[in-house]
Amino acid sequence: MELKEIVYKHIRETGGATVSSKGKLYNLKRGYAVGVAPDYTTEAWDYWIRANINSFFNRVLPILCADPRNHMGIWIDNSDGKMYLDVSRIYDDLQEALDTAKQYGQKAIYDFKNKKVILL
Repeated sequence: MELKEIVYKHIRETGGATVSSKGKLYNLKRGYAVGVAPDYTTEAWDYWIRANINSFFNRVLPILCADPRNHMGIWIDNSDGKMYLDVSRIYDDLQEALDTAKQYGQKAIYDFKNKKVILL
């Protein structure tokens, strides 16, 4: 199965996905995901995401490879149904995640343990 199909299936089942620079899908149980490259954040509807996961991954691959803390993140905003693709980092500490999110002008972070979006 192709990366886009694996990732898309995971998104539909869990509401999001985190992918390494090697194309590995993570199944994280704790921590907080924060977008760290706002210029690359893409907001789109479901059908576009499914068709373009691979091209987005290839577009951000240099950023993912530049820092091992970087991942491709995809999440669904349940308030409007839109999906977001971004370059994200995972933080163990909530305050560090919130501070980083504010630094990068993010509207939310994702809490893996509680499986919920935390709006800022």
